Amino acid sequence: MPIGCMKRLFTDAGRIDPFAGDGRSRRFMVSMYYPSAAAEQVDDGAAAAAAYPIVLLSPGFGVERDMYAFAVQKLAASGFVVLTVGATYESVSTVFPNGEEITQLPELANLQLTDWQGWNSLLDVRVQDLTFVLNQLDVLNELDPVLRGRLNVQQVGIVGHSLGGAAAYHVLDRHESDRVKAGILLDPSLHLLGSVRTKVHTPVLLMRQNASTYEMLLSSGWAESLASETIAGQRHLADVLTGYRCFVRVHGANHLTFSDVSGAEAGLAEKHELIATAIADFMLEFVCGVAGQHSNRVHSYAGLSVIRGDGHSAG
Repeated sequence: MPIGCMKRLFTDAGRIDPFAGDGRSRRFMVSMYYPSAAAEQVDDGAAAAAAYPIVLLSPGFGVERDMYAFAVQKLAASGFVVLTVGATYESVSTVFPNGEEITQLPELANLQLTDWQGWNSLLDVRVQDLTFVLNQLDVLNELDPVLRGRLNVQQVGIVGHSLGGAAAYHVLDRHESDRVKAGILLDPSLHLLGSVRTKVHTPVLLMRQNASTYEMLLSSGWAESLASETIAGQRHLADVLTGYRCFVRVHGANHLTFSDVSGAEAGLAEKHELIATAIADFMLEFVCGVAGQHSNRVHSYAGLSVIRGDGHSAG
């Protein structure tokens, strides 16, 4: 299916950007990918005549919002409109429509892993950005020249990687609504999930890198404190998810395998195809209601194992 792409500037006039330093409103870019009526991939081409379900995608720390092409293309080809939400001042580079470029702030680039206050501040901005986009979906469906009348705003899913995965979880945790039907967390920053025991009823798929247990993290060179916090966050997630949940480990994957930043990794194309298929299947079942698309297939995916809250194999 041909895929269209357009870029839009979002400005939250009701919120000051904490990173800008000049009191200006929070601004960030969103790329929108959609099934297109054109014969080939185009920018700002007409959307095909249907109302499409929506997936929001929040990238990892410092990762460009469009560095998830393998997953975005699979979702769009499966009939979703995908909105990749940028993170101004945190991403390596953000370019606005007027040509203004904002690069990653040095203090964010040098943020220490143990700076919990710094990471939680970043996380809060991400959650507010995603919430703002969710609240703008009706406006897009009414006014956007390309997507007008083409969005099914009652069928929405959210995907996040790394810091974006923690943000996606907190959108469900703090702002759970009937509109968001499913969440997928791609090797999220589990140590940033917090200790609040609010129950989350939305279906969630957790996809972990190969090192999914405390012992495996230590053997991969992780610091004991971070490994401990990560597995505590994974157990916390297992405790608070009261709807359908599925935790899986992608064989041979590392943290950046879930993006296009992973580079020359052995078997990367096969891993990307597996991850993209799992994402699309989960959204088709829990956002669109295609019974069994995920649940009947998850145990048969080659290269993927279902795991428990402690990261060990479930079977």
